[in-house]
Amino acid sequence: MLQFALPVFGLILAGYLAGKTPIMPASAVVGLSNFAVYAAVPSLMFRTLSRGGVAESLDPWVMLSYYGGCAVVMALSYLVARRLLKLAADACGVFVMGGSYGNVVLLGIPLTYTLYGEAGLIAISKIIAAHTPILIPAATLIVELGRRNRPDGKSGPREAGRALVATLKAMARNPIVIAIFSGLAFSLLGWSLPKPADRVLEMLAGAAIPAALFALGAGQAGYRVIGEAREMAAMAAIKLLLHPLAVWALAGPVMGLAPEAVGVAVLAASMPVGVNVYLLARQYNVYIEGAGSAMIVSTAVSVVTVTALMELLAP
Repeated sequence: MLQFALPVFGLILAGYLAGKTPIMPASAVVGLSNFAVYAAVPSLMFRTLSRGGVAESLDPWVMLSYYGGCAVVMALSYLVARRLLKLAADACGVFVMGGSYGNVVLLGIPLTYTLYGEAGLIAISKIIAAHTPILIPAATLIVELGRRNRPDGKSGPREAGRALVATLKAMARNPIVIAIFSGLAFSLLGWSLPKPADRVLEMLAGAAIPAALFALGAGQAGYRVIGEAREMAAMAAIKLLLHPLAVWALAGPVMGLAPEAVGVAVLAASMPVGVNVYLLARQYNVYIEGAGSAMIVSTAVSVVTVTALMELLAP
């Protein structure tokens, strides 16, 4: 399995090293990331999902097992953050999101495609479509409720509602989500693109995996590891170990899903802390150092944990 995992993480390392040099300034990292998120990855997802019969083959149980595992992990993460780490109530919202929100796009898609091919992309598309609409509002609610008891925290139902509306608006404009639903619509209706247009998307899709991985590594180069070591370790352990274990328990022993469906859900759950956790912390100006550091640490450690998991999940 190293022959599959090492090239993936090798591209991330190459991007990280490039991001530390003048040849890959911050503006170039943003440009490459935008290319991956707005053009290459949506092209890959659309072409995969728009084929005939794909929409009818979607299994909702994969999504239920994944988000059921997220619910369990979020509850346990809150207890760890509040009772053991003694974090402030609003900081617990960021910590909870860090334990359940992984990098399922820039890292999850390439790894899933490497291990399961196009069938894996079809399965993970359901998880991606609901990832931000479910997890960000849940974490935002915890932050907002925690801030109600802080004299310096402006919060309340109005602020929480605004945050939810802003999240939904952002998702409606998210190119990957648009590509997923557009592809499913094409599949249901039996439509197909003209050959020249499909060829353009095919070429863009071919660049999706290397562009996403290189951009992920280059983006990590801009962050620093600072903050409490035990808090970083706790968030990373929850995300890399507890989350996939919870999803496996639901998808396998409880729901009895097919091995490939279990593998896709567990692999998605094993992804390191996603960048949106850091962005939520920045938005509320709370637990910024902890979120950023946990993202870097979990990404580095995932080289070992995800590679080992891929060995166990290999078809």
